This record gives sequence, structure tokens and C-alpha cells, in this order.
Amino acid sequence: MNLDVTGPAAVPRKNGELVFETPWESRSFGIAVALCKSGVLGWEEFRTHLIGNIGKSEKEDFAKTHEWNYYAIWEDSLEHVLLEKGIVTKQEIEEGVTRVEASWSHEEGSHHHSH
Repeated sequence: MNLDVTGPAAVPRKNGELVFETPWESRSFGIAVALCKSGVLGWEEFRTHLIGNIGKSEKEDFAKTHEWNYYAIWEDSLEHVLLEKGIVTKQEIEEGVTRVEASWSHEEGSHHHSH
């Protein structure tokens, strides 16, 4: 599966590495990737939605504000596609995020102080 989005919806990178400003951005990205890999979400469908949303937001907001956040749009697109397809409810998305975070902090045990 090719996760490279090119053009206006290109994933922010720095020297070829994915760039995340905050933890929730990497979380949002990770969730989309996991859903695509598990076949729950169609990557092409998600990507099309993402590109459409980015195009829209650039037209509407970019002139007015530079508080433009790629991953805010990413998350919005992800939720929209999932809810539209009836794959999950808003609550399930929240619970899924919590589960993913729990599994990540478990895997990264060395980075986190243990409870």
C-alpha cells in the first residue's frame, strides 16, 4: 500500500521523514494507516476526500488565516469517511483512539514512565 499522498495533500515531511508537530497528529495519521491496512478504510477513498477538503480549506481559509493545520483536515476527512460509510460512530472513534494510544504507550514502554 502506497501511503504517499502527492500534490496538494502531500503528507508533511522533512528530509524524507514524516513530520508531526504534536502527538495527536501522529496519532491521527497512525489511525488512518491502521484502518487502511486492515481494509476497513479504502486508502484511495480517504485520499480523495482529504485532497478535496484541503482544496476547500485553502480556498476558504488560507487567505484569512495561516492557522492552517494539515492534520486537522486529515482527522476531519478520516472521521467523515468513517461516519459516512457507517463503519463507526463518533464514540467508537474516540474509544478506538484510546485503544491505539494504550497499545502505543505499551510498546514504547522504555519512553514512558511506568504506572
